[in-house]
Amino acid sequence: MGITQLIVLLAVLVMLVLMVLEVAHPATIAFIILMFFFLFGYISPDEIMATISNEGVLTLALLFIVTSVIEKTGVMEKLLFIILKKSKSEKGVMARLTPPLIGFSAFFNNTPLVVMMTTSMQNWCKERNLHASKFLLPISYLTIFGGMFTIIGTSTNLIVHGWLLGKGLEGFSFFELTPFIILGVTIGVIYLVLFSSKILPETDTGMSDRYEHGRNFLYEAVVKDKCRLIGKTVTSNEFQLLKDLYLLKIIRGDQVISPIRLEDTIQKEDILIFSGSLDSLESLEKFKNLLIRTDEEVSMESLQSKDAKLVEAVVSHNSSIIHQKIKHSNFRVKYDASIISVHRKNENINKNIGEIRLKPGDVLLLLTGNDFELNAYHNDDFYALTEIKGDKILNKKESILAVTTFVGMILSVAFGFLSMFTAVLFCIALFMLFDLFDSAQIKKSIPFPVLLLIIASLGIGKVIETSGLADLIANTMIQLIAENFGTLGLLAGIYIITNILTEVITNTAAAVIVLPISLEVATYLDMSPVSVAVIVAVAASASFSTPIGYQTNLIVYGPGGYKFTDYLKLGLPLNLIFMATTIFSVYMFS
Repeated sequence: MGITQLIVLLAVLVMLVLMVLEVAHPATIAFIILMFFFLFGYISPDEIMATISNEGVLTLALLFIVTSVIEKTGVMEKLLFIILKKSKSEKGVMARLTPPLIGFSAFFNNTPLVVMMTTSMQNWCKERNLHASKFLLPISYLTIFGGMFTIIGTSTNLIVHGWLLGKGLEGFSFFELTPFIILGVTIGVIYLVLFSSKILPETDTGMSDRYEHGRNFLYEAVVKDKCRLIGKTVTSNEFQLLKDLYLLKIIRGDQVISPIRLEDTIQKEDILIFSGSLDSLESLEKFKNLLIRTDEEVSMESLQSKDAKLVEAVVSHNSSIIHQKIKHSNFRVKYDASIISVHRKNENINKNIGEIRLKPGDVLLLLTGNDFELNAYHNDDFYALTEIKGDKILNKKESILAVTTFVGMILSVAFGFLSMFTAVLFCIALFMLFDLFDSAQIKKSIPFPVLLLIIASLGIGKVIETSGLADLIANTMIQLIAENFGTLGLLAGIYIITNILTEVITNTAAAVIVLPISLEVATYLDMSPVSVAVIVAVAASASFSTPIGYQTNLIVYGPGGYKFTDYLKLGLPLNLIFMATTIFSVYMFS
């Protein structure tokens, strides 16, 4: 081993240790290591630019925008809502959830899917006196299963595909991985249905825990005729769509219902008092005939109109409206704005909005008219005024256009008419033509730390390759394994190294580190590099044994009340199942 190879190896080991210890964000750690290599001349500016312009990276960034538009259609939520509504038993709900979860996660980002399902399952389980901990981890695993089927199912598949193209190789087809993982998925689903409820604990966290984060506002809404909430209880499936909103009380004429009992039903003209985050206001859009109440009733359409803006305002100590009840402040006439909700730091407000006496420092969420800026900026009533630009809401016609375009994109790639990158570009061009998203949504939909981690990992992978370290590790593996265990042993070695790395760092970083080594092994075995890359891609995604290996595993960690050992008990057999079936499939069919 030369001095260069030793330095690169030590730097990579330091990176892995720092990631495991969570000293900083993985993207930050990987970027620092990449800059270390750059300063010592192990990677050139041209090579760094090549990683930034990698087709897989660019495709992934564009896909984040595409899937954010599709999420706005509500297609996934509506279907899962119907499934949960008809399910009555533990095995019944698992059997019903498996096909749509695997199907959706094959084409969509599974992180928002698991976030949505976490809330839905907690509500469903509470209504039936079941434990959500029996379902949440299997839900995470099922979305991981689904993500392996297609080139766009996970970021790992796209990055491996882009890496292969960068080497002048063929790359993945749209369903390249499907023949190699179908056996593992089948056995894995059977295993989860039969054993997950027996292995997992009954220790999920309380339902109210998810409302205890972030800045909370107070909202009022009036239930109008034909609203879907009429006749429903707070534990019904309809309330599952009101994400991060907690119903504090119901005002029915002169009657105030609080605390709300599980059997209390919603009636026409009820005034509902909610507590929730700023982002939770968006979930009210799902309900027609549920109108936000200020000094007038406000529909979601008015919140998104061109003439009205959402503005966050902080009441100043010199404000003329402090210590007045909102209903007596003449707020609309004075400012050309309506108060939608109020947040007060370190204090829970449990009053009708009109009855609240404003205090300095109160944060008001306002629906403003054309004259608001002129009226508000010429006095000292507010310390800060910040316009809130929410994501574009899709109506029925726009949703149909979005879904049709997305399906067309998938079919054009699946049948080989277009490359993945070209198809995504066409899809986004049509979205822009149909005005289905705006600039604010683009910024929110792209997770820049994830992209930075991928770019830095690709650069580090390049250094591992050009320094000769990949050759050294591959030759060592060949000498130690090939003579005693043959081809299957080498393929298993590639899988195990990748899988261990993905359980302790991140899946994309693990894949990029092992890919140069796998190419050398493929050359030695006289196998197609794409076939060995399939093993790397599957091993990098098949993260089941720890909560930190995959983001969805971490999402359900708290709500499920899980321990680290719960992941080992349920996930380790899945790791072994996928390792055995994937290596067998690649060996037999490549």
